[in-house]
Amino acid sequence: MKYTRPLLVSIIAIIPMTVLFAVTSNAGWVILLFPVSAIIGTLIGFVLAPIFLWVYKKYMGRNHLFAIQEQHEMEKSHGMFMGFFPAIMATNFALSLIFNPTIMNIALLQDYYLAWNSIIFLFFILGAFLQAPAFALFSAAWIIDESGIVMMSKYGSTDIQAIGKWYLALLKGYAGIGVILALYEFTFDFLDTYGSQVHWSAILFLFILPIIVTFWVIPAIMIVGATHGRRRSFILKYAERFGIRNEFELHISRCGHSPSEAL
Repeated sequence: MKYTRPLLVSIIAIIPMTVLFAVTSNAGWVILLFPVSAIIGTLIGFVLAPIFLWVYKKYMGRNHLFAIQEQHEMEKSHGMFMGFFPAIMATNFALSLIFNPTIMNIALLQDYYLAWNSIIFLFFILGAFLQAPAFALFSAAWIIDESGIVMMSKYGSTDIQAIGKWYLALLKGYAGIGVILALYEFTFDFLDTYGSQVHWSAILFLFILPIIVTFWVIPAIMIVGATHGRRRSFILKYAERFGIRNEFELHISRCGHSPSEAL
């Protein structure tokens, strides 16, 4: 029952745009593709998570000790708005590719090439498909974060850093800065190309679209929340293969012990 409300919110958000696209362009499937693509990306995250963990331990954690934080210390917050940053990352990807000649030639008929509304339609198609890679990256980071895998320096510092949060900070920073730059560049290129043909509401809609998409992809976030235990068990099996086996309580490091003693 705890997922009933988020699911209803997502359905209510999806229906109007699906109907609009179905009536105006016979392409209601484009909107439905957003949650489907996000769900696929969430599942792909299972494949990427062990790779992320191995890369971090191999190349960025050489001078650190790794351990597994007790699960009761973990933050478990799978709110409806977790999909916001994957949504803006997918928006960034779509805006970066939309004026690519190859993409436009594949997606658009020649006689529609100069129609500004065709560019907006192409943006929706790209945005829908690109939910998958965006969610795959964030899903992998969420899995590692849920695992409780943390690290401390070998050389005296008792500061504890969660590997998952490091990846999430990196991805959120890239998504946030990237989408701002992409929107800025796209807006000027779009207006320069189509000028007075474009209504200002079309540009405004692109700026608020990531917020709307956040509601469309709620089903993927529901899967993230529902599979928390399985996701944690999955990544911990790989953590053991990579030599991360120890568990410790955070209060040990606060009592003045060295990292080696805490582990």
